[in-house]
Order: sequence, then structure tokens, then C-alpha cells
Amino acid sequence: MCVFAYLFFAWILESSRFQATPGKHLMGYRVTNRAFKRIGYGHGLWRIGSFILTTVFGKFTWFINCFLGGNLLHDRLSRSHVINMRKSREEHMRRLNSN
Repeated sequence: MCVFAYLFFAWILESSRFQATPGKHLMGYRVTNRAFKRIGYGHGLWRIGSFILTTVFGKFTWFINCFLGGNLLHDRLSRSHVINMRKSREEHMRRLNSN
């Protein structure tokens, strides 16, 4: 029951204006689409569905994710990105100050 509750709340929270689950939000991460904008509820549902699909393959998926450099298999299938907003803002400010 807890797994279904987590998946439901992850879908709602990642698709909302918060763009993250509470853990991702505390770490400064946001879930975005390819244009770095908020994903919609349909896109979020596909993201959760692809997460469930890749979880079925367990260790095989884990092995593949080791070589993907941060953009995990379910993110690639759903064409979503998890970005570090703090790092992105710092890099943006550094570029503005260097010009």
C-alpha cells in the first residue's frame, strides 16, 4: 500500500508547481521536460509508468543506470530531466558575472 501511495504522491508532486517530491525539493532538484519547464500530469504519469516498467527488470536496469551519467533509464524513456536548481543558478550567476 505504501508503494502505491508513494507513486501517486510522486506523480502529483512532480507534475505540480513544486516539480519535486519532498526529498528532491530539499536537495534542490526539480523534474522538468526537455525544454526545462514543468511536466504536465500526463507526462508525469508516463514518467511514473516508465519507472514502474524499469523497476520490473531490477538489477539489469540498475546495471544500465550505472553507465548513463545521471539521466536514468526511466527519465530517458519519459523524456524528462531531474536537474539541480541550486547548481544551475550558481552557474548562471557565474556566467553573468564573468561577462
